[in-house]
This record gives sequence, C-alpha cells and structure tokens, in this order.
Amino acid sequence: MRRGGQFGAMLLCCAMADAGGLYIGAGAGPQGGTLTEPDQYNAVVDVGYIFYSGDWNRVEFDLGAGLTWLGSNEHKDAVYAFSLVPGLRFYFWNGETFRFYVMAAAGPTYLTESYLGNMELGGYFAFNDFVGVGIRFGEEDEWSATLGWRHISNAGLFRPNRGFDMPAYLLIGKTL
Repeated sequence: MRRGGQFGAMLLCCAMADAGGLYIGAGAGPQGGTLTEPDQYNAVVDVGYIFYSGDWNRVEFDLGAGLTWLGSNEHKDAVYAFSLVPGLRFYFWNGETFRFYVMAAAGPTYLTESYLGNMELGGYFAFNDFVGVGIRFGEEDEWSATLGWRHISNAGLFRPNRGFDMPAYLLIGKTL
C-alpha cells in the first residue's frame, strides 16, 4: 500500500469508530535549536483516535494512537510516523460551557524514515512529544482545541539525535 493510502486508511478507520474520540492536527515552523540548518521549515499533519479517556476532577488521562505526515522544505520525500500516545490534561479554569487546560503528551513512535529534510534521528524509533494550552467546550464538553509545540526525537537513544520541531501546532478533538 502506498504511503498516501496508509494515511487514507487510518483516516477511514478513525471516522468509522463508534467510541472514544477523534483528533486532527496541523502545524509548521522553523526547525529550532540548530545553527547548521537555519532555513529548514517543517510541517506536520496528523489524525488519531483516542481509545481510552479517564477524567478525575481537574485531571484527564487519554490514551490514543495516531498517524502523522511530516514534510520539510529541505526534502521532497514525506516521513510518516505511527504513534501510541498517552496524554495528560490539567484543567485550571472551569466555566459554565468551557474548561481551559494545559496538556502534555509523549509516546513511542515508529518513523518510515530516519530523517526529515537535513535533520537525522539515527534510527526509526522515536518519541512524539507535545505540550500546549487549550479549551474544551460544547454542550456536552465534546470539543477541544489546543495550541502547542511538537517535537519528535529519540531521547538520545541513537546518534545523531537532532530531532524534528514544529513550533506552532493546532490540535482539534471531538469526543464521540
């Protein structure tokens, strides 16, 4: 199956799911933390399914899986990432029809390539990390919107470990 077909199959499976939640995200920006590739810009689009969610007063734990497309102005080939991602949300302000939160998520990831543009990770295994702030809203608290930063790296397990950064990322979610 071609890589674009893999992304379409994941999106179709998520759309047919009857429990949990769906999310879609997109982001872009300059590759941070490097003097050797100051002109590299990365982009990301992903879709996923949350198959477990637990809510304890002001803390929410989610466990999901996702498929991510990564691109760069420095390389024509796309990189795909398959991730299992646990995440935590801490709600710091609850209104009548909305709740504001901070969020962090990190999980194991398989990459189809060990590079993005001119940035190398030294292997196909990495961690997909995300931090952000957001709002949950809707009549039944079913929608969420999160603005944050994405980073993918192997946490120093392999050399080199230059990481991939997307400094501006928007995540939209819907509980089913």
